[in-house]
Amino acid sequence: MKKLIIFSTVLFVSLTGVLSSNLVYSQDGIEEIVVTARKRAENLSEIPLAITVFSARDIQESGFKNLEDLSLQVAGFQHSAQGGQAPGRVNSQLRFRGMNVNSLSEDPSLNIATMFVDGIYVIGGYHSIPLEEVERVEVIKGPQSALYGRSTFGGAVNYITKDPSTEGAQGHLDILVGEDGERIVYGSFEGPLTDVLSARIAAKQYKRDGIFTASDGGAMGAEETESIVGSLVAKGDTWKMKIRAFHSEDMDGGPAGGYVLGYRNDTCTGTTATTNDPSAPNVSPQNYVCGMVPGPGQAIDYFGGTNVVNMNAIMTANAAAQMDALPITASFANGNVPSLPYGQYGMARDSDRLNINTSFDLSNGSTLEASWGFNKVAAMWVRDFDYTGFSNSTARDPYISRDRTFDVKLISSQDNDLRWLVGINRYEQDFIHRGQGGAILLECVNSFGMPNKGFYNRNPDGSPNLNSPAALWFLGVPAPIAPFDFESRTCNIEYKGGNSVDTGAGNNSDSVISQGIYASVDYDFSEQLTLSTEARWQREKISQVFAQSTTNELSFDNLLPRVILRYKANENSMFYASYSKGVLPGKANDAVQAADDRELAQYRETQPNVLRFLDEEELDSYELGWKGSGLLDGRATLSVALYQADWANQKGRSTAVINETCRAPDLADANIDCSVVGEPKKQLNGTPQFNVRNFAVMGNSEINGIEIEGTMQVTEKFSVVGTLGIADSEFNDYCL
Repeated sequence: MKKLIIFSTVLFVSLTGVLSSNLVYSQDGIEEIVVTARKRAENLSEIPLAITVFSARDIQESGFKNLEDLSLQVAGFQHSAQGGQAPGRVNSQLRFRGMNVNSLSEDPSLNIATMFVDGIYVIGGYHSIPLEEVERVEVIKGPQSALYGRSTFGGAVNYITKDPSTEGAQGHLDILVGEDGERIVYGSFEGPLTDVLSARIAAKQYKRDGIFTASDGGAMGAEETESIVGSLVAKGDTWKMKIRAFHSEDMDGGPAGGYVLGYRNDTCTGTTATTNDPSAPNVSPQNYVCGMVPGPGQAIDYFGGTNVVNMNAIMTANAAAQMDALPITASFANGNVPSLPYGQYGMARDSDRLNINTSFDLSNGSTLEASWGFNKVAAMWVRDFDYTGFSNSTARDPYISRDRTFDVKLISSQDNDLRWLVGINRYEQDFIHRGQGGAILLECVNSFGMPNKGFYNRNPDGSPNLNSPAALWFLGVPAPIAPFDFESRTCNIEYKGGNSVDTGAGNNSDSVISQGIYASVDYDFSEQLTLSTEARWQREKISQVFAQSTTNELSFDNLLPRVILRYKANENSMFYASYSKGVLPGKANDAVQAADDRELAQYRETQPNVLRFLDEEELDSYELGWKGSGLLDGRATLSVALYQADWANQKGRSTAVINETCRAPDLADANIDCSVVGEPKKQLNGTPQFNVRNFAVMGNSEINGIEIEGTMQVTEKFSVVGTLGIADSEFNDYCL
């Protein structure tokens, strides 16, 4: 294994003139904000975590429209509509402190961070949740696994939704019109029904026209969301129950995105990187981007211009007819996934969520809380397969996710020197993803003259000619345009991502059962010094389903701790030091897990240390922080966090060209010669059949950084918020 050290520094700076919930101004100075980031009520200035909070007032007065707007105000937190390598709102992710999961981003089991709504875990569709319905947003940085469990490896976001008003009926209407045809209409109505019962209902429509024009003349980046939410709250002197139901529908056009190609924007050639491998202490990378990645208008596209935000926005008539004629597999039929208009690229997604939250105040001062939640998200994604404007290839990828959450906890009185909580929770998830899922259509009429018999020209012995222009184009390196032996008519090669009789489960489908017991104990040694210890015992069982009905069952047991020491120097100054541990589950290694010995040997030619099953990822995080409140005569706050994290078994991606072995489902494939099970796949002319397969590799990295956030109340109605975040990441052991 070669070891490569790569330094990556990320800088986040924000300076705005808005009112922040870190400051709530009154005649007596700054009022405290109460948060529930550690599953009980605490003052924001005293909680020993790196946390940023936005109130409903912040959101309204600052004009924040979505979570992406909020992320621009938080040091060390990033969120955008685009998730992973897939442009558009199909699978956007939360990212903390420069961390990103480098795997197929559709798989929710591998997310490094997640969102909770009223404490209930949410899979995807973050942009569909209206901020107008949120009373408070808590952005918590660093591993939260000890209390929240899975998928909080890097951090968490918690939306606390509004309760209905109990002070009489009232309504609200907002209308916003912006550039690129943006329109937002939001309305709500709420009020008491009886002395103990109140209700709220709200609806929102968001629509935006395309923001870029593709080279084929179509619009890119059109988005539309319609949502409706209702909540019912019953409240007595010592108890409360809240029921909340939510439904949204997204209908997006083709996304505004494209590829920044390394070889066209090469800034690595001529540089040298130092490695930890004695046999190769220095390497000279080529055809990659080193440093800042150029953006639209600066990055050079394939043709030498700067139109990198470009892909096909209009499906050809042939592709539309072919895609419409291809049947969808059983798991996605019968209305389980929404559909797009005929011939349209984009995404259609329906989301349904139901939460029930209850709390009971007991006679000894403790509180019993229980919550239950259900989420269902179903989506159809039809896309330009290569994300560029120079081929007419189309892919269809549907997915369905369903999850159920149950959590119950007992919280002691918070008025004593010794405070504690204990809880149990269970999470179940069924995720069905049809990678390339219904079909891929490769249309070989484009300016590159793509051959109609596959990506590669062949050598006389049947092996792929990796020096051919077609192969070089596919592998992402410059290649001269040369004539090929191809027909001028449109041709299509159809792949079904599996066999025609499977149940519909495809790449990254899984079923998860996660159970946990968690506890927290705080003890005040004095008025200044407090020790907090948290721990979760967690057991996860993951059944991963692959094409051809292959299933692998994995089980993981973990003890996840967090220890925090807090020191209050005075009423306006608090220091803390913490250690925490987070995990991401291991997984079967895509196509490698089912490889026979002959196929595995080919993978190992690309990566000698490839594994069939990947180990769990682990993050050991250390943090030092200081929070100052009531500064400048009570007009300012300031917080500083220094952190260092060691990330072990980090998943990455690699690619290999494999001559696979014939298996029973391949016998029905008329496009290849697989008449004998166990023999290598061949083309109909007898030459070997090669496929390009993705697989995962593992490595270790280290992350160091600093985050600074400050607020100052300039006048009663105007405040300034400033944030600075620097993340310095280093891969110190990674497979090439």
